[in-house]
Amino acid sequence: GLADRKNAQNPVLYKDCTFISNINHLRLGDDYGVGCNHHFLRCKFVKSGSDPRFRTITAMGAYSSTGHRLVDCVFEGGASPDDVAWGKTAPNTRDYTVEWTLVVSAELDMEVSVTDAKGAKVFSGKTGKDGKLEVALAQYRISHAGKEALTPHTVTAGGKTEKVTLDAKKEIDLR
Repeated sequence: GLADRKNAQNPVLYKDCTFISNINHLRLGDDYGVGCNHHFLRCKFVKSGSDPRFRTITAMGAYSSTGHRLVDCVFEGGASPDDVAWGKTAPNTRDYTVEWTLVVSAELDMEVSVTDAKGAKVFSGKTGKDGKLEVALAQYRISHAGKEALTPHTVTAGGKTEKVTLDAKKEIDLR
């Protein structure tokens, strides 16, 4: 789980899970352990109780813990993807992205490209036999250094372009 091996590691996937806690849902490392590339897909995070120490996410420790993704997740009862406690950790050694699925409709086998708010190309691919393509795109990245907005995104297919702000799962039609 160490960050220097992150790119060679398969992600740990959590699909359609419900996490209920009265103190903490996710811990991105601590003084005795760490992991990278944990992907939470369509998960629900529910805060229970009213403990004043509650934090949805805690990030601390001496080791890096990066590459985490929260894709199409739901937060209830006071849980929030922005509710993070940064313990003793160096800047940029902990991060996660909040992402949403974008469904693009275009012509069959059409090349689709997506750039983020900073102008970086973040996706390139083709629509399928149904003329659709699904891709998870980051709304923002949070690290010890702060919150970095990565939307709106610019989507281009077949000479047509549309800007889309991803703050929920969305669909666009570029036919």
